[in-house]
Amino acid sequence: MRYTAKPSFADDPMPENWNGDLARLVDMLTYVRPAGSRGEQAFIDKYLRDIPNICEDAYGNFFLVIDSPNNEGITTMFTSHTDTCHFDPMSLTQFSMHFDQAIEEPLIKQELKYDASKQTLWKDDHDCLGADDGTGIWIMLNMIEAGIPGAYAFFREEEIGRKGSIWFAEMHKDQLEGTAIKHCVSFDRKGCSDIVSSQKGQPCCSKAFGDALAKQLNQSPSLNYKAGALGSYTDSASFMEIFPECTNIAVGYLNQHTSRETQNLRHAQQLLDQLLKVDWASLPAERDPKAIPPRPAYQGGYQGYGGHNSFYGNDPFDYDSTALTAAEDDDLLFDSDDSAEDRLDELNSIMGLIGDHPRGIAEWLITQGFTASIIKHELEDYELLELDIPSTEANDVDS
Repeated sequence: MRYTAKPSFADDPMPENWNGDLARLVDMLTYVRPAGSRGEQAFIDKYLRDIPNICEDAYGNFFLVIDSPNNEGITTMFTSHTDTCHFDPMSLTQFSMHFDQAIEEPLIKQELKYDASKQTLWKDDHDCLGADDGTGIWIMLNMIEAGIPGAYAFFREEEIGRKGSIWFAEMHKDQLEGTAIKHCVSFDRKGCSDIVSSQKGQPCCSKAFGDALAKQLNQSPSLNYKAGALGSYTDSASFMEIFPECTNIAVGYLNQHTSRETQNLRHAQQLLDQLLKVDWASLPAERDPKAIPPRPAYQGGYQGYGGHNSFYGNDPFDYDSTALTAAEDDDLLFDSDDSAEDRLDELNSIMGLIGDHPRGIAEWLITQGFTASIIKHELEDYELLELDIPSTEANDVDS
């Protein structure tokens, strides 16, 4: 098994005076927010609950509409999600009866690190940063305060299956179809250049829409967006059968869901500045949301991965000409200071489960919206296709 260190970042003092609204983003990312946690609730109470005219639905989602000045109807829904992939020790409560130890009290806040030369937030522990999707929420709060017309949805439980947005879409399908909304834009994508064109293995927006949005974003000389990236799913995927154009925009984080997650603050501010200038009503709507082709029936057995297609975007993560080394840019499965034995035991348990129940796991992945091409793309992203993981003894691990 391969073992490499975390990327190398400087541990510089946090600036006393941040540019723009970055001080709020930094504070937002100090909250530890697994779904249903005290940290998520504290975050919601501070940043969402007191927004004028915002509504909370029965699921706990928050929704706000800013009408257009000419009362012609809003054309765009914007989405982000309140939960993160932070570890929640309380999720182990059901197993605590089997162990003679107390469950650790969950954290609400976390310590962040800052690299001034790369203008990047990072962490030096075993948990994620939470820029997925704290940065998306920060963007939307600024758009609200700027009075950008639109429907703003802050969804719950995206990280555990889009549960909040699926509930919202099912409960309000007829009402949503009767609005003038034709675009659904999520701010929940890694990197600095992707406009996602496919989710759940299906086209989620037209080429005309993606190219038009990229053209408006790229009016900033600091940005280089392009349509065509393939994504697994985020909350905008829940509305693919309701709105013509559904997408997800890269907001500058990297290595989401891992302890190597980072957020490029320079890119977040540059993107926000340009989003406030986009003429959302002028964007086209060409995809037919009722024409989503049926998912092919599962035939069993290995069907092949297929190759790259036009949705696979090239998304270099460039810290404004401060390039990462190959080692720093290597997406890792393990951290060098983790217990090799514990990690290998967990790997062996999962591999054993896959070996015992391949059909059941494949069926479950399909129900979650995954296809063979999506899984292959994710494995390629993390350079795991060629990883030879032994299932023998812990002393086989290279350190």
